[in-house]
Amino acid sequence: MMTFQYGSPRSSSDMNSFKSTASQKQFFIGSFSILSWLFFLSPLVLAVGLGPALSLAQDASSSKQPDSSKHPGFIIWSRANSTDNVPAEAVFFRRSFNTPSFHSKQTKAILQITCDDGYRVYINGQEIGSDKVWQSIESFDITAQLKTGKNAIAVQAENASSSPAGLFATIRFTDGKQTSQFHTDRTWKYSGVATPGWRFHDFKDDGWKNSFEQGKRGATNPWANTFTWQAKISKPKIRQAKRKNRTGFELVNGDRVVWLGDTFIERMQTNDYLETLLTTQFPHLDLKFRNLGWSGDNVFGLSRAVFGDQANGFRRLENDIKIADPTLIVIGYGRNESFLGTPFLPQFLAGLENLVKVLRTTRSDIVFLSPSLMENLGPPLPDPAEKNRRIRVYSQAIREFAKAHRCHFIDNLKPLGESTVSKTDVPAIRDRLTDNGLHFNEYGYWRTAPELAKKFGALDDPVKMIFDLQQKTLTATGTTIHSVQFHENQIEFVALDDRLMACPPPQYSPRGGSMMATHDRIQINGLTPGTYGLKMDGTPTIMASHQEWSVGVLINRSKYVSQPQQLRQLILRKNEMFFHRYRPQNETYLFLFRKHEQGNNAVEIPQFDPIVEDLEKQIQQLKKAKPIRYSLSKIETTGK
Repeated sequence: MMTFQYGSPRSSSDMNSFKSTASQKQFFIGSFSILSWLFFLSPLVLAVGLGPALSLAQDASSSKQPDSSKHPGFIIWSRANSTDNVPAEAVFFRRSFNTPSFHSKQTKAILQITCDDGYRVYINGQEIGSDKVWQSIESFDITAQLKTGKNAIAVQAENASSSPAGLFATIRFTDGKQTSQFHTDRTWKYSGVATPGWRFHDFKDDGWKNSFEQGKRGATNPWANTFTWQAKISKPKIRQAKRKNRTGFELVNGDRVVWLGDTFIERMQTNDYLETLLTTQFPHLDLKFRNLGWSGDNVFGLSRAVFGDQANGFRRLENDIKIADPTLIVIGYGRNESFLGTPFLPQFLAGLENLVKVLRTTRSDIVFLSPSLMENLGPPLPDPAEKNRRIRVYSQAIREFAKAHRCHFIDNLKPLGESTVSKTDVPAIRDRLTDNGLHFNEYGYWRTAPELAKKFGALDDPVKMIFDLQQKTLTATGTTIHSVQFHENQIEFVALDDRLMACPPPQYSPRGGSMMATHDRIQINGLTPGTYGLKMDGTPTIMASHQEWSVGVLINRSKYVSQPQQLRQLILRKNEMFFHRYRPQNETYLFLFRKHEQGNNAVEIPQFDPIVEDLEKQIQQLKKAKPIRYSLSKIETTGK
C-alpha cells in the first residue's frame, strides 16, 4: 500500500490537550459573538466576505477563522463516528459533478481541502496536490483541470495512526458575477480499495458506499474551529513534457523513455543491449531510459502488490510511473494475459483502457510493444502452437487498441522478422533466442536489439571505407576519415564514426552467433601481392590477402574496441541504481508493515537520485564515438 510519511503521531494525551484547546477556542468565540456580528457588518468585510474568498484574502498566520455559516461543508469519513480514535487506514473518496451552467472561459474554480491526517487529491485523474498537515486547509486553482460537463474529484485520504479521522473539501466556482459551490457531505462515495479507474469521471461507483457526515466544519469536535485557511492559492504541479511535438513516431531531444511491462521488459535492465544501441544511435539527443518492468506483471499491476491486493499493485504502478517521470512510455503487456485464453481478452482490454487513462495524466506519449511468439525448441519441451495462437490474438487486439487510441504500435511478434525463429519448425542454433521457449536469454536480447532499434528510428547502415593507394583517393560512409598517409603497401588514417559501434556478441553466444554481429567493410585497392594486417589503435585485428582487400574485407570492429562495452556496463550500473531507487530490496522494513523497525532509513532512498543523475552524465559523455587510428601494412612471411 502506498502511504504518506508524517511527523510524530498524536498521542492520546496530545489529543486530550487538543480537544481542550478546541473547546476553549469555541468558548472564546462564543463570548464575543456581539463583537463578531459588528465586525462582519462592516462594509469592508461585506465587500470581500462572500464564501471562501474571505479566507483567500486572509494572512496565513492570522488566528481569525472564517465564519462556518459562510463556509458550509461537512467533515466526512468512512465510519459513522470517526471523531473518536479509529484505526490507521487509507480510504478512497470520490464525487462526480457538473460544472455550473454559467461555466465559461471566465469561470474560476478553487478547491480547498484538508484531511486528518493526510491526503492526495485528483481532478479528472490528474494529481493536483497532497498534504500531511491536517490543521491547514490548502487551496488549489483547478480551473485548467476542469472541462465543460461532467468532472470528478477523487481523494486518497489516510489516517496515519489510531486517532480521529476526517476529510473536508469544497470547490467554489465564480465568474465574477455568479458563484456556485459544493462541499464534502454524505453524497461523496468511498471505498477501502482503489478500484482501477476510480479517479476518473466515467468510473462507475455504484458499488461504493455513501460517506458518513461527522458534523459541520467549524462546529465539530475534536477539530472545532482550529483549521488555518492558507492565503496562498497553489497551482497544480502538472508536469509539462520537455520535448516538442513528434513528427510521426520518433525519439526526440529530452525524451525520458520508460519501459513498462512484464518479464521481457524487466530483464532488459541487465540485458541492456537495446538501450545501449538506442543511446549510441542518437548521439546528439539527450535521451534517458527508465525500466519499470516486473516479472509476471500484467496491466492490473498484480505482481507489484507485494503483500497487498491487486488494487495495491496498481497504486504501486502509478507511483512507479510518477518516480520515473516519463515523456514516452513503452507498454509491453499481453503475453501473461494471453495464457488465460480469449475469454479473458475483454477483461485485459478493460484493464489496458484504465492503464492508458492513468498514464495519460502524465502527458506522455504512449507506444505499445506487442508480445513475441514462443519458440519451438523441440522435445522434450511442448509444442507452443496453441499458446502462439493466443498470443497472436492478443497482439492483434493490442494493435487495434493502439490504433483506436491514436498510439504507435511496434510489432515484436517475430523479433527477427521472417527468419527460422518465426516458423513452426525448430530454429537453427544461432537463431534461438530463449532457453525455454519463453524467456529471452542474453544472446536473445543482443540478437534482437538491432531489429527492434530500427522500429524506434535507428539506422542500420554499416560503416564502409574504400581507399585507392594508386590514385590516393578515399570514400567513406558512416565515418569521417582524416590524417591519411599513403605509403607503398601501407596506409595510415584516423576515422571518427558518426555513431558508436554496436556491442559485440555476448561471451556465451551459441555456435555461429558471432556471425550475426554487425560487420563493416574496408576495401583497399592498389596493394601489391601479399598478406596485409590491419591494426586498430595498435591492436592487431585481421589479416587478408591483397585480393581480399581489393574486394573488401568484412570486420566486426566492436571486438577490438572497448568503448561499447564500457558504455553498456555504465548503463547497467545506472539501471541497477534506479532499481534500488524505486524498488528497494528491504521495502518491507522501509515502507510496509515492518517500517516501525527500520523505517527511519527510508530517507536514504531518494539519495539514489543524484547517483543516477551522475551516471547519466557519464553516459552522455561516453556514448559518442571517439577517433580510432588505423594502420594497414604488409606482413612478411618466411618459408621453412
